[in-house]
Amino acid sequence: MLSTLKLKDTYKIPLLDAYIDICKTYHKEAIIELKPKFSLDQIKFFIEKIEAHDYLDHVIFISFHRENLVQLKSILKICNIQILTDTFDEDIFNFLIKHRFDLSIHHSQVTKDLINLLHKNDIKISTWTVNDKVLMESLAKLGIDYITTDGI
Repeated sequence: MLSTLKLKDTYKIPLLDAYIDICKTYHKEAIIELKPKFSLDQIKFFIEKIEAHDYLDHVIFISFHRENLVQLKSILKICNIQILTDTFDEDIFNFLIKHRFDLSIHHSQVTKDLINLLHKNDIKISTWTVNDKVLMESLAKLGIDYITTDGI
């Protein structure tokens, strides 16, 4: 069973319920990545699990798969959604504007101009995976909204 799988001797993979409970206990936002493409029923299942904890208002859903995000938004009219991407172009910008999603982009693509463009359009920007403290401080000074790290 997944919950008994141990990593690096002492770490375990938490199941969704345990993860939501941890976030709720410590008043933290839960970041849930929809990694593969999911069916509408599978996405509904995730939503129901989180609703059972009364924590949907504190979840940010992220995915590289646009279909996941659009399906999610069709069910939850108001929710925090970020598209994951390695690059930024006009197509992605138009997608963000059309669906009112936020952006999560690789740190190598973040510029002050990009942050300004997104903020001007009421779009938040997250970046990943920042494991260097100097880079993290630089991105924070630029005005990035969220930073994902494996540990600094």
